[in-house]
Amino acid sequence: KKGVTDTCESITALRQNLAVMDDSCVKKALEITQSHTRKCNMLALQELVESVAQVKQVHSQVRMLLSTGDYIAALDMIDTTMEILRTELASVVSLKHLQQQLQEVKLNTARVIQNDFLTYILSDANMKAENFAGPESSARLALTPLVHGIIRSGLMQVTLQSYKTTVIEKAKKRVNDAITTSIDLLSSQPGFPTAAQVQAIDADPASKKKKQSTAIKQITLLELEHFLFLINQVFDSAFILLQTTCLCTTTLSDLVTSCTANAQAPPA
Repeated sequence: KKGVTDTCESITALRQNLAVMDDSCVKKALEITQSHTRKCNMLALQELVESVAQVKQVHSQVRMLLSTGDYIAALDMIDTTMEILRTELASVVSLKHLQQQLQEVKLNTARVIQNDFLTYILSDANMKAENFAGPESSARLALTPLVHGIIRSGLMQVTLQSYKTTVIEKAKKRVNDAITTSIDLLSSQPGFPTAAQVQAIDADPASKKKKQSTAIKQITLLELEHFLFLINQVFDSAFILLQTTCLCTTTLSDLVTSCTANAQAPPA
């Protein structure tokens, strides 16, 4: 009987010792592991929240970058955000719609870059020969980020076609304006074709010039001196546009080659 009692007392003491060890060693060690896991989960949640906040702010940040002319940074931000949505935030269901929204933002950004580019190169104030002088000219510095942005957006061919069409229309208008101005200046000079002479062309049944405009009919009737004056005015007006257009296209060619080479170069 005494042996049973001693055994029970030993078991009770052992249980007490195990409980003390469990409280002082095992539970505390388990708490350390749980604390580390909780810390990792909290850090992951913090990163997730920060990523969501970054995604939510991308629209306003892109607008700010575009307003300061930092086109490449705007495109980089959009691409980075789209990558975050595809990877880190792929499990966040509430952000699925942002992928489509960012695609629209990217398209709108490309249009803004394209419009800014065309506005710059079609402005008479910017298209001056002195603006293209030297490798660090104001035109080159202004066009470099625009050209880079257009290449990134894949709109270079469309943009240059629009530029070409507009320049041609601009040249036609300059020639027409120069002709109109010259005729106005010559109209008070002796020997300028009279209304009766112009009407005589219309009255001539054999004339092939009936369908021509009055200005063209007046030009065909000009004396040699007046005609040379008109041609000189037209050439002077067209030469300025042709000169700046040539400088602009040369600069654009250099920038496109440079930007394309940089885009294709492997990272260092």
